[in-house]
Parts: sequence; structure tokens; C-alpha cells
Amino acid sequence: MIESASLGAGLISLTERRPDREPPSVSATNNTGTDALQKSAKDLERSFIAEMLSASGLAKAMTAQSGFGGDAYSRFLVEALADRIVERGGWGLAASVFTELKKDK
Repeated sequence: MIESASLGAGLISLTERRPDREPPSVSATNNTGTDALQKSAKDLERSFIAEMLSASGLAKAMTAQSGFGGDAYSRFLVEALADRIVERGGWGLAASVFTELKKDK
């Protein structure tokens, strides 16, 4: 299991929660429209992170000696890593998108 990833000059912990980067929590009294906005913001961040990790060459590096089918498997690994990053607070994109979407609602 991957617990941390080295990106550039810093080390990013995948197990440490970052509440300052999570979208504001939705209370039970809010309508499902707000829940849908929050889910959409997290989905967007998850997709963005997966694409950025793939563009960085991570997918190819993880499966350099994997043989046939390695490319398909590497995509699953990148998406799982992106899911884990978003679960731990992400990069802050979901919070920003949620806030902007909520303003427009």
C-alpha cells in the first residue's frame, strides 16, 4: 500500500487528513442539491488529480516492466491514488469549486 508520494521537493502524506482543504461539510438539514454539488466538486478534483498524476509519468513509471496489460492496470492504480488523495482532503480544488458552485445556486 502506498502511504506517501514524493512529488517535487516535498513529501505528500496520503494518510494525513487535511480538513482545511475539504469542502465545507453538509449538514443533515441541507437539501440534496447541496449534496450533489459537493459530490460533483470532489469528482472533479479526483479526475483532475488522476490526470495530473498520469501526465507526470507516474502511470508509466509504475508499470515500466509489467508487460501485457500493464497500461490498463496502471490507470487503475492512478485512479486509486487520486481517490485516496481526495479522501484525505485533496489539493483544495474541491473546496474552491464547491464554494463557487454554491454561490451560483
